[in-house]
Amino acid sequence: MANHPSVRSTSTSDTDRSKTQNYHRCIATFYELLGVPGDASPVKVRDAYRQLALVFHPDTSGATSDDMALLNEAWHTLSDPGRRAAYDASLRPNPPAFRRFDAPLDDDGEPEPEPVFTAHRFAEPRRWPAAALMIIAAMGVIFVFTAYAVGGGRGTVETEITKPLVVDVCVSIRPGAAAVEVPCGRPHFGVVKAVVARGGSCIPGTEGYFDRNSDAMVCVRVG
Repeated sequence: MANHPSVRSTSTSDTDRSKTQNYHRCIATFYELLGVPGDASPVKVRDAYRQLALVFHPDTSGATSDDMALLNEAWHTLSDPGRRAAYDASLRPNPPAFRRFDAPLDDDGEPEPEPVFTAHRFAEPRRWPAAALMIIAAMGVIFVFTAYAVGGGRGTVETEITKPLVVDVCVSIRPGAAAVEVPCGRPHFGVVKAVVARGGSCIPGTEGYFDRNSDAMVCVRVG
């Protein structure tokens, strides 16, 4: 611990008062103010404060109230573990800025700035390879032709109505020249214009197909 002037019972001279008043102005940290090392125990900090409080009290020395206030601030900070930890952190120098060891240097020996990535560099639309587009197109064509074949050559698969066919219902043609009824609001092959016995003749402008749900034959006008 640094030596400090002892407590005086008589009034001090102007020269001593000046020396006492300038004491704190040479102190860099609260530890130096109390005359203790940075790792001093709480007991040592307390003892140092008590001794200096007698030395620098305005009633017993030439110290000013500002000097005593600074001493009290040192005690208030270092006596509390939380405040002391924060104060110790403030005394440490700031760590140097991180720099990659393999970062290229400019002509002055300083690291070159990292490239700045802006949002527009990642905003470009995804481009599909030509081969992938051709495969997708081929699959679409296969799907259309499959639906055309299953639907009797007239669009996609329709919802069948399982009952004997009658005049003016819409039909779709299934394999084996079999006609089945479908809703007219959906894609269909044609409209039944006549129902005749199997082996009979259809009226002009129609085509004959078997009714899959009966023994009759229907004459269908295509379209």
